[in-house]
Amino acid sequence: MGRESDPRRFAAPLWQGLLEEGLVAADRQGLGLLTDPNGATLDLRGQPPVLWALGGLQRPLWFESSAVPELAEQVAALTLALSVRSVRPPAAVTLPPVPAEHLAALP
Repeated sequence: MGRESDPRRFAAPLWQGLLEEGLVAADRQGLGLLTDPNGATLDLRGQPPVLWALGGLQRPLWFESSAVPELAEQVAALTLALSVRSVRPPAAVTLPPVPAEHLAALP
């Protein structure tokens, strides 16, 4: 990344793959990634996948994204968004029964 802010110009294969698969979207001006206010990246359809961005990658939404106060605000928003997501109840999981011989081997 370095000084370059346009993800379409990043040389790393990871970025090229994310862009080619449509998992992230660069803004038209080449300032960074499209994100929601909490830092969730938006895909080509404008839907959030499960990727998050901070700092300069959020420049299209928050132009000033490199000073400590702005980064602190981004981290706080991301932390809140992730904590809300983690409060959701987990999906029900049905486990197979444990065979009797395994139970008998327990101390």
